[in-house]
Amino acid sequence: AHINFLLFAAHDTTTSNLCYIMQYLGQDPALQQRARAESLALGKPLLDFDDLPAMEEMDKIHHEALRMNPSVMMMNRRTIREVELEGVRIPADTILAVFPQYTHRMARHWDAPEKFDPERFSPARAEHKRHPFQYIPFGGGAHKCIGMHFAGMIVKCFMHQMLLSYEWQVPAGYRPVHLAFPLPRQADGLSLLLRRRARG
Repeated sequence: AHINFLLFAAHDTTTSNLCYIMQYLGQDPALQQRARAESLALGKPLLDFDDLPAMEEMDKIHHEALRMNPSVMMMNRRTIREVELEGVRIPADTILAVFPQYTHRMARHWDAPEKFDPERFSPARAEHKRHPFQYIPFGGGAHKCIGMHFAGMIVKCFMHQMLLSYEWQVPAGYRPVHLAFPLPRQADGLSLLLRRRARG
């Protein structure tokens, strides 16, 4: 069961995340170029495991795309004892629905929460650490997704190839309709204008 879950969690959900990364980088040529410079600086067409920590720019982009458009739109949890939350008493054995797309845009925790800003995940700002459960694209606590680190590896390996091979942009004024189920995605399938780069 865990292997089946790992394969689903780190592939279909990561495809959703990658589509949003491609969109945001297509809307911001300067950010795309910073990410490309990071990949070019590695000086190799294929990543090794030890290269992954050096991709700090892509790490921030990956997490900000997940903040804006979490791949898992809802998580269910059950209370094991009576608790009080925001002044509301919740009995034990109550099923609760948690919505990451709401907590990820709460103004009490995030600066300009509607803005795509990867630097909020930089060590200097670390906005995601203001509350232990404000950033939960992979859940939290004992039930945090086992595919979390694998998903980050896939994102970096895929984006390294894209950044070395292509430059891209979205159409002017691109504001796609977003679908939430079964996984978040652009309703039009993501409109991109790709231009192949010469790889040296």
